[in-house]
Amino acid sequence: MKENAEFIHIIGCCRSGTTILGRIIERRLKVAIPWEAHFIPIFQRFAWLWGDLAKEKNRRRLLEAIFDFLELFTTEMSHGADMPKQTHFNYEQIKNYTLLAVKDRAEKIIKETDSYQGLVEAIYREYANIHGLSHFGDKSVSFRDVPTELTHMATPNAKYIHIIRDGRDVALSWRQHWNGPWTLSEAAWLWGEHVRRKRVFGAGHPDQYMEVRYEDLLDDEEAVLLKISQFLGLPLYEDSSADVGLGRLVAESPIMSLGNQPVVKENQGKWKSSMSPEDVALFNHFAGATLRSSGNEENRNEPVAGVSWATAAWERAHPWLLTLFSFKKLRVRIKMRLGKKFLPLALFVFQLLGIDLVKLLGRRGEIPAVTMENRPASR
Repeated sequence: MKENAEFIHIIGCCRSGTTILGRIIERRLKVAIPWEAHFIPIFQRFAWLWGDLAKEKNRRRLLEAIFDFLELFTTEMSHGADMPKQTHFNYEQIKNYTLLAVKDRAEKIIKETDSYQGLVEAIYREYANIHGLSHFGDKSVSFRDVPTELTHMATPNAKYIHIIRDGRDVALSWRQHWNGPWTLSEAAWLWGEHVRRKRVFGAGHPDQYMEVRYEDLLDDEEAVLLKISQFLGLPLYEDSSADVGLGRLVAESPIMSLGNQPVVKENQGKWKSSMSPEDVALFNHFAGATLRSSGNEENRNEPVAGVSWATAAWERAHPWLLTLFSFKKLRVRIKMRLGKKFLPLALFVFQLLGIDLVKLLGRRGEIPAVTMENRPASR
């Protein structure tokens, strides 16, 4: 088996056009992209816990944990307690467009691989096979940057398309999201961190990394797609407008207000009419250098004053104070950041104890359980 076949990752911060780009690539380059999985870099940190993956029993246990992670994460995304009711998915609608769709092929995946890298590739390859496509990729984004280096360790031959949108428009969109940053300064800092870290990765892997400006995609979609096609070495097909996988799900999504709309050139530069001069100055203080290096105009036409050190210090501390004095906000931060980050460790411990964590949390049964030979009786 050829291990670590070329993998396509769409990277960028939330609300930067990753979903739109993923949907277009799925249509025009025939790349299978499932609903966001997030597990690749998270499990990369903990894969060693399952021991030597050349041993089939260890691969089996690890794959069980991965699918349990996907069950918990997908169930939360479809009907999470902290999510506004208007954003809930119909669970039956979402599961067929996640990697959970390959659970009945678990034995094939286990038999054909001998490493974590192999498991990752095989899971995505089987998802592509289900949807009748030859190429596969991933689009998993978070408000806080997850090191791309971890993803690269699991998919070392992958190519990465980094889409960058004007951070001020990102901030405006972020702050309308139920789980987004709570202040403009936090949004500016997080956006700058995302862009800088991904560019550092790109500088170290220039043959595997490509940048795309969201605004360029809106202005000339065909020209951008041609460059992406050449970078990936994949043919560019005519737009059939026939959504598959990610696109079909997004088309009916109550969450993706941008991803389920046609690409329109006017969907840019909204900060010019929506941000006050003070807001512009605050954003520039935290992310002005990154704005300039990304090819975005830093200021509006009128002069913008600077930000005092006292204001900057307050704005930096403000999000943390909001968290400390709001139980709901604290719960969301712990659940979405620490909870997801250390979930593989929890799954490993519960496996050792012979306890089905998914069932314990009331999630088992919402998705068909994994069909595997030699599954421990206690589970």
